[in-house]
Amino acid sequence: MGQAGKVTYAKPKVSVMIPTYNQAHLVGKAIESALAQTYENLEVIVADDASPDETPEVVGGFTNDPRVNYYRNSTNLGRVANYHRTLYERATGDWVISLDGDDYFTDPKYVDTAIQCINNNDDIILVFGGIRRIIEPDGVYLTQLPTKHRLERVDGTSVFLAWFTDFPVAHMATLYRRDLAMSIGFYEKNILSSDWESLRRLVLHGDVLLLGRVAGVWQGHGGNASRSLVLSEHISNLESILRPYAYALERGLPEARLVQWKDRALADYVAIFAGSFLAIGDRVSAHALLEALRDHSVAYRLALRYLFLNPKLWAKIGLHLLGGDRLVVRATTLWRWLTWS
Repeated sequence: MGQAGKVTYAKPKVSVMIPTYNQAHLVGKAIESALAQTYENLEVIVADDASPDETPEVVGGFTNDPRVNYYRNSTNLGRVANYHRTLYERATGDWVISLDGDDYFTDPKYVDTAIQCINNNDDIILVFGGIRRIIEPDGVYLTQLPTKHRLERVDGTSVFLAWFTDFPVAHMATLYRRDLAMSIGFYEKNILSSDWESLRRLVLHGDVLLLGRVAGVWQGHGGNASRSLVLSEHISNLESILRPYAYALERGLPEARLVQWKDRALADYVAIFAGSFLAIGDRVSAHALLEALRDHSVAYRLALRYLFLNPKLWAKIGLHLLGGDRLVVRATTLWRWLTWS
């Protein structure tokens, strides 16, 4: 099947990739949820990034199922390199969905539904649905759906131009064409949002299906890469915006519209995480992250504006001054309980 080709048979093979590291207490649930999918032509690839815990023993309990393939890296490659190796060297499906070892599916018909929708729509390159975000140890949740409809077909360029930090595209709810993903260099950038960087470029190649159903649970905890507060990682992560921006320019999208998108996306991202640094009293990192936008003057001014006009941020800063990190955590937990579930 070529890059521009179309899957023409009813049951294309689907690879569920489960990259994991040091998640022996969680990965079993991820594997169980993948095996519970009703879709028939499915493989489950567990990619253990040299975990020092009991992951081999946990996964070993599932390897009697012929759908499960267990690979253990001889050395730790890192999160993104593990994604890349699994996609390019281990997955064999026509379509791929990536389920991190600390997340799990709750809809056993999710893959089956996605493939049925693909078969009923020509030339689809990607399908994504919703997730339920659960924050541990709070136990509160937030359901995020990409559409209010059961099914919506949209042009990928429209998805790209609407894709900011708050856009509900979840890696674990995204089924994408493996051949096309590899042809454009998926998971090449070792950054926090390597998934978004890759998917942002992928959607520019065709139409996308949005499903108004929840695929599963994304568990928020201190080990999530997306919740890191390491300054250098967030500065590097600006590539998740700048590289897709350059890619879209190369593909001939209108420059003026793309410049607007780039400035809004950069400002949105930097304001959120500069605000996170400020909320814990780290003014040096907040300033340094803002300074990373100096070459993008419009984005820099927008980020400052977003920060100054954010009442929740100023409330967190005040709470931090009054009671430190502990008071901020307690107030944030209470806010989630009142406004999420």
